[in-house]
Amino acid sequence: MYKITDKFSVGADYNYYFQTYADWGKIKDPRRTDVYLYEASDVAGDCYTANLGFYYQLSPKLELSTGCSYTAFEYDDKELYYTILGPYEALKNNNFNVGIGAGYKVTEKIQVDLAFARTFWKDYTINAISAANPLMPNGLPVKTTDKGYVIAVGFDFSF
Repeated sequence: MYKITDKFSVGADYNYYFQTYADWGKIKDPRRTDVYLYEASDVAGDCYTANLGFYYQLSPKLELSTGCSYTAFEYDDKELYYTILGPYEALKNNNFNVGIGAGYKVTEKIQVDLAFARTFWKDYTINAISAANPLMPNGLPVKTTDKGYVIAVGFDFSF
């Protein structure tokens, strides 16, 4: 965090996730007739996120904030990755997120935070290869749309 004035600060953050070094087990490619197994983490590829935030201290008790974040997934083989059931549970597509928030100091040691965010990504249909039946080119198609909203409430406690 970099304090530009007494009331205005800017923060930046970058994270790179070396997923290819994780041990997530093996994936059998149903498109192949031999029994070739891929490392699941290699199929997933690495991922990164870049973030930027702005903070303004409106009063001694009230801080306002806004920010944005970009996340990119570097899949090696997205269709093969989606033969594992777990990935269907959370959308993993490149996305851009913007948000606004406020923090209110109730006491010197307690702060209440409220935020609202919107995530944007391209509409996408996940057409995974059917691991159960390799003769079917696609598994269960899942359609995703450009809609993702978050409302968050948090409490900060200092000791």
